[in-house]
Amino acid sequence: MRRTRQTVNVITYTHVQLYTTAREMVASERRRKRRKWECAMAAMVFSAFFLEAYLNYVGSELFPSWPAEDEQKRPKEKLRLIASK
Repeated sequence: MRRTRQTVNVITYTHVQLYTTAREMVASERRRKRRKWECAMAAMVFSAFFLEAYLNYVGSELFPSWPAEDEQKRPKEKLRLIASK
């Protein structure tokens, strides 16, 4: 039998991975009987990371200079800048 190799290029969006993790933490929290706060805390942290990553993704799609000057702004400032576009 002959073996062949295939190369696949995959694009992973950080904000999608963070969103999925936050949702899984919420689902896990609902299934647990004890120490639910750990999953709830993790869900909140991953939700915050998701928001930041999503704003950076959208900002970089709208503004070519986004990483250089806007990535250090607070999320509220990023949201205002994106909404003004």
